[in-house]
Amino acid sequence: MFTNHIGLDQQDEYTESIWVYWSRDLNHWDPKNRAIVLDRSNCAWAKRSIGMPSVVPVGKRLALFYDSSSKNGGNMGRDIGLAWLDVPLRLPK
Repeated sequence: MFTNHIGLDQQDEYTESIWVYWSRDLNHWDPKNRAIVLDRSNCAWAKRSIGMPSVVPVGKRLALFYDSSSKNGGNMGRDIGLAWLDVPLRLPK
């Protein structure tokens, strides 16, 4: 499951990254089974907010669409980004 992660700074709460959670049972989730997919450390054009992930399989990869802003950190006037993830996804070490 790909989802927003909410951050908090001096200004307010905001969507500061995209996380992925995994489970073998959709009725039971362990909060330890998660990893950061995108944040400002690996999305250089994002100024502050990153969020609203949508994932679409394309061949042997996943296309991850998300929104962010290259101009400011606000929630208006955001841009659409595209990241590619290799399948199968590898669990973090």
